[in-house]
Amino acid sequence: MSDERIDYRHNWFSKKWNLEALKDGKFKENKSHLKWKRGSNAEDDDTHLFLQEFLQDSEDSAPSCIVEEVTQFCQAARLTDLKSGMGPAGQRRVAWLDDRSFSSLESRGSVREYKDRLTATELYQHLKVLRFDNPDRPDAERRLIYIADLDPYYIFALGETAPFRQIEGLRDAFWKHIAFQTSMSVQILPLGFSAFRLELHLPFLALRPSPPHKNRFHKQGYTNPKRRWTDLQFLKVQAPGSQNQRTYRMYEGHITFMICGSDERRWVAYAFVDTAFNESDPEDEEEFPAGTMHEDPIADGKLDAEFPLWNPREYFLMVCNIRIAQVQREWQYLVRTVGLGIKQYKDRYPSPFILHPETEGDRADMQKTFDWTGQMIELLCELKNLLSETNQAWETFNCSDGDISFFKDLDSLNDSSHLVCLALRTIKDTFQKLKRLEQNLVRWEEFCLTLAQIVC
Repeated sequence: MSDERIDYRHNWFSKKWNLEALKDGKFKENKSHLKWKRGSNAEDDDTHLFLQEFLQDSEDSAPSCIVEEVTQFCQAARLTDLKSGMGPAGQRRVAWLDDRSFSSLESRGSVREYKDRLTATELYQHLKVLRFDNPDRPDAERRLIYIADLDPYYIFALGETAPFRQIEGLRDAFWKHIAFQTSMSVQILPLGFSAFRLELHLPFLALRPSPPHKNRFHKQGYTNPKRRWTDLQFLKVQAPGSQNQRTYRMYEGHITFMICGSDERRWVAYAFVDTAFNESDPEDEEEFPAGTMHEDPIADGKLDAEFPLWNPREYFLMVCNIRIAQVQREWQYLVRTVGLGIKQYKDRYPSPFILHPETEGDRADMQKTFDWTGQMIELLCELKNLLSETNQAWETFNCSDGDISFFKDLDSLNDSSHLVCLALRTIKDTFQKLKRLEQNLVRWEEFCLTLAQIVC
């Protein structure tokens, strides 16, 4: 095969951001796809009909895990409650909406004013308003939507108002968030017109001291029924200088962050973030987000919404940097605490009695060690598998033909290129830390497997 033919075939698979195709195409989607799909005579207050229309956009007869799991998640909620504001749909205030149009006169752009915290019903009402060419409001060219602890009513609010180009992305994002999936990717969609999707889906495990009341989740209020928590009573860690041993619970958490748009001028960012394992509750705060600056909760409050990043790829990398670092801190605390628990257990039960049990007490300790080791191996295996999956997502993204190639031209396009380079370097450094934590888990697992062979 000639070099020319090899180069030609290589170009089929090359990943490059097409600035010409994704420049300001002046394409504006104003209509809800489901409203258009139903027509003027269809009844649109039926929850089953909504799920069928939103989740099953084709005639594919094959079973779908997306359809089954999202339907199961939403089955107890009613679409009529969203539209009437009844129950949780009109009470939980955990959403944030920021709509702006680009302005050559103001760096902050022209802004639509909303409350700091929105219920699902309020979010639905705002998203029903014309996004473009509205005589009473500026265009919402750049739209940011953040939801803490996603519930069915917020799924209804987004699904009922989404235009055609966002339906597939939202459907996939809902499922990946609900189903605890891992992904970091860029997609340029072959739909006959320009469209792109930038995605980060990060599962993690959050370790917290056991709450005083054993039979409840860490905080009161709504919790995702799909999220498990594990009582780690066997993991006991004694703080230096203290006689008390602390016990822990481990909670599943997930962050979904997606940007989809028709061009670099018009795009929407969605973020769904689990927070229920924390003591503080966004529903109880006076303002959301809170602080001296107008904090962007998608970026965990570390970016000022009044100084917006207009380029979708820049914003994606900045938020990824912040959220991946957050997940790394959760993993660091968890792995460090588990390691301390193993070391302290080893110090409390030294090996001689295991090799030569002499008394009933020694034999009881030997059985206790056998049980403890089995629980610890099971825990370490779970941690190692999830963390390995997270690291693999970055390795796939960052490889020579990975989706990181879609960002390579940013370093020469504008004045903020140094921020892009810094974000990418920091993300790489953070994943190196996660890789070292994974290696620590492997070493502790090998130790516990050796111990299990001794006592069995």
